[in-house]
Amino acid sequence: MKKAPILPGLICLSMLLSVVSAAAQSDSIRPVTNKRVAALIAKVAQDSGKLIRYKGMVPELELQRKNADSAAQLSADDNKRAADRLVEDPQSKKLSRRAKSAARIARNDSQKARTAANKLDRLHKDINKASQKLQKDQEKLERYRVGRNSMATRQ
Repeated sequence: MKKAPILPGLICLSMLLSVVSAAAQSDSIRPVTNKRVAALIAKVAQDSGKLIRYKGMVPELELQRKNADSAAQLSADDNKRAADRLVEDPQSKKLSRRAKSAARIARNDSQKARTAANKLDRLHKDINKASQKLQKDQEKLERYRVGRNSMATRQ
């Protein structure tokens, strides 16, 4: 399951390496621009690696959330049954302890479910943020490449 995110990363990395090699083979008209382009290429590579890593974490966190949700539902049902039993015999200490224990477990499981859902939400926000940042950096890189090509054709 973790092999799937590797392929897009390798494709992206090979594209970046081809851009780097093409930039290295071209004549150096402006050293400052070359440094900016190299820094931008490195930034794009780093952001794409981060995005791939984030996307690889999604199935695991979705599974954790699903398991936590089902555990919370089961413990809530157990809590309801324990409370119903206690209503039938309110003087029973044994049923009272069981109801209290079931309520504590239900509360803990619901907190775990909320935590798992929050982690997944934060991951989706991080994925969106990383993909937007990657897109901006790729647009900047493309502008530099178009600008360099137009300067090379003028000379």
